[in-house]
Amino acid sequence: MTTQPDHGLPWRTSRYSNGGDNCVQWAPSPHGIVLRDSKDPDGPTITLDRDQWTQLLADALTEGCADTGAVRISTEQRWRTYGGVPKLTVWHLHCPTTGDSLHFTAGERDAFLREARDGDLHLDTDQVLATR
Repeated sequence: MTTQPDHGLPWRTSRYSNGGDNCVQWAPSPHGIVLRDSKDPDGPTITLDRDQWTQLLADALTEGCADTGAVRISTEQRWRTYGGVPKLTVWHLHCPTTGDSLHFTAGERDAFLREARDGDLHLDTDQVLATR
């Protein structure tokens, strides 16, 4: 797992996220799946390999806290400021190897989880390979 800048990746958002301005974004990359927060597109990213991505989806769908080593999910409430606007975040993805964290509101988390429940987050290997 690594952190990396945008590099022109084909970022995707949940169709449930109201146009993608505030959401969990993901993109296939040569290294696996990259996650970022659309509220902070120049901020940290978390890259997961295929197995770690699958585990994150399984853990996220339990809608609780999880710590599989690759990503730690926590659900405490934290106020964070984005573009001068405070937002209450309730779903946090932490990368223990890099120390990076992504913070999401309840609506952002719910949109991501709805997409996961629909099965639309299982990217084909061809989508990852096409980015090489």
